[in-house]
Amino acid sequence: MDVGSPGTSATSSTEAWVVLEEGCSLANPNLTDCWDLRGQTFSRNESSSWSTNRLANGGLFELLMISEAALGLEGNAYFGFDTISFNTSSGKSVEMASQLVAGYATNDFWLGFFPLSPIAMNITDMVESIPSLLASLADQDRIPSRSWAYTAGAYYRDPPALASLTLGGYDELKIGERSLQVPFGTDQSRDLVVWLESISYDTYGGKALLTQGVYMFIDSLVPHLWLPLDVCQRFEQAFNLTWDNETELYLLDDAVHTALVEQNPEFTLLLSESEDRNELITIKIPYAAFDLNVSAPLVNSTSRYFPLKRAANDSQPVLGRVFLQEAYIIADYDRRNFSISQAAFLQDSNASQIIDIASPSIVPNSTDDASNASGAVFSGNSLSAGAIAGIVLGAVSLPALATMLYLWLRKRKTRKTQAVGSDVRKTDVDSPEERNKDDDFMPEMAVNGHTVHEAGCGFGAVPELQDSADHVGRHELSALGIIPEVEGRAVCELASDQDSSG
Repeated sequence: MDVGSPGTSATSSTEAWVVLEEGCSLANPNLTDCWDLRGQTFSRNESSSWSTNRLANGGLFELLMISEAALGLEGNAYFGFDTISFNTSSGKSVEMASQLVAGYATNDFWLGFFPLSPIAMNITDMVESIPSLLASLADQDRIPSRSWAYTAGAYYRDPPALASLTLGGYDELKIGERSLQVPFGTDQSRDLVVWLESISYDTYGGKALLTQGVYMFIDSLVPHLWLPLDVCQRFEQAFNLTWDNETELYLLDDAVHTALVEQNPEFTLLLSESEDRNELITIKIPYAAFDLNVSAPLVNSTSRYFPLKRAANDSQPVLGRVFLQEAYIIADYDRRNFSISQAAFLQDSNASQIIDIASPSIVPNSTDDASNASGAVFSGNSLSAGAIAGIVLGAVSLPALATMLYLWLRKRKTRKTQAVGSDVRKTDVDSPEERNKDDDFMPEMAVNGHTVHEAGCGFGAVPELQDSADHVGRHELSALGIIPEVEGRAVCELASDQDSSG
């Protein structure tokens, strides 16, 4: 099956995310081309290698999200172990057995995600932690280190620039003239944080859109730019944008879209490691990167929109996939730093020069050695034998919601006749205050519309390690490289006498 985008969020992208059949049959029953639009769907009952033997509650848990939850995104998933296979740019197929997979139906995340986190997961009733795919590849010496490099690609260029993902290294030809090296943030859930000093645009009479700097989290799980309200209002005034309260999007009519195409602004984002602004780089994004369409289930018919969202607090500013169309990120988890540059796109989209990032265990005192343009230590001009040289993604990214990486789970040769949808419940997809406004958002995997946790499976039940009868409990204590239990909560097993639709 297809996965929509590499997941760069360290705490959320520890396992592969796939869309279950219920993501169409229950969440979007009236969307006739749902199966294609969601990159195909996965039925766990049809996979001969799918297993939940080591997982409590049949594998049904809440998706672990921290930064994304601050944006009102959430969902439940059936977790299990399965074989993951993917193709590299050289045509080599890489197969990894017994990898953690999360299958979900929520509309909050339209496509699946390929996991890029190196962090292990700890789940209730399991003594050992579950290593991530990236860590497993590194531990098996299939890649040189726990690192990756990624750009989402730019479909609007001529010729279209393909997305590119490299595991264990980076593509030197994708790095722009200047790079900014940034240490990881101290918060494990917000490691890729950069200071956004300003936003401006180049058309005549253009004014600064962002005048007071703000820390931004780079997150490919999110498509939009989330910016403070006053910044969004400057966008509104400059480009005649109108906020739609129902969809919470900037929908564009034909007149506004035509004016934007004619004006064709290029936006310049000035970035630094921190507000001290010791070093600054620019990332330029043309209007074509923002010229996107939105369709069902968010709106009844296809509409153009501008991918900007209103951030209400300091935890919400995000540079999402629209930004990653023109930026190249190299993340080195062994040295806990990342670099960012303007993505360089050549006329020959197949051209590449892959450089491996060596593990510190291979390069002693590597943090003191000379580094390349990315700020990461490398060894040689090409990846070592047997390493995954790169995954050049052969399709466009965000706007078309097309295939970006090939990932599939092994299927049984014969289909089972038993329906899968009967054991999935509806839950609201937005925050409780705002989620009942649109019936097109079908919920998923809950009991009577509510998420239920362990500890008695009663509504309001507390998680593990309760402090007292009057206080909320604590989850297992996290340590560097290990994520606590999946939100510390599981969804109750679903009673057989409940209506499957609600």
